Amino acid sequence: MTPLTAAPVDVRAMFSQFPTGVVVIGARVGSDVAGMVVSSFSVGVSLSPPLVSFAAQRTSETWPPLREVPRLGISILAQHQSELCAKIASTSNRHKRFDDVPHDVTRSGALTIRDASVVMEVELADEFPAGDHTLALLEVKHASADTDRAPLVFHRSMFKEIVPSDAGSGRTRGTR
Repeated sequence: MTPLTAAPVDVRAMFSQFPTGVVVIGARVGSDVAGMVVSSFSVGVSLSPPLVSFAAQRTSETWPPLREVPRLGISILAQHQSELCAKIASTSNRHKRFDDVPHDVTRSGALTIRDASVVMEVELADEFPAGDHTLALLEVKHASADTDRAPLVFHRSMFKEIVPSDAGSGRTRGTR
C-alpha cells in the first residue's frame, strides 16, 4: 500500500472503486418539494429498530431544510432511472429538480420516486459530525420493495448494471 494523500481528487478516485446504490432523499418542504441524490446510503445499520444512514456534505443547501421535516422519503433508484437521477442531481435547476419526474408525496410529506426498486418513509433519528459531512441516522417507518427491479449502481463515476455471470445462477460478475 502507498500512503494516502490528502488531495480530495485522490481520495474520491479511491472511494469510486466501491460500487454503490443510488438513492433520492426527498420531502415536501413548505409548499414546495426538495430532494437530493445520495450515493453514501447504507442499509442494515440496525434491524431492530430498522435503521439506515447516509452522509450529507456540510455545504449542502438541500439537507438543512430536509432535516427539519417530520418524515423523509427514500427511493433506491432502479437500473432504468439513470437519466432521472442525473436530472435530480443537477445543481443548476435545484428548484425544478422534480419537474417531469414521476413522484408521490405521502400525507406526512415524504417524497418517493415512482418505479424505484425500494421506497421507504423514514424519520431522522440522529446526526453525527463526520469530517466534511454529517452522518444522518434514519429510522424506517414504512417500506416496500419491487424485487423484479434491479437497482441503479454507481461505480467509478459511471452508472453500471448488475449482470448475471451465467444463466440461472443469480450471481453477479466477479462473485463465486
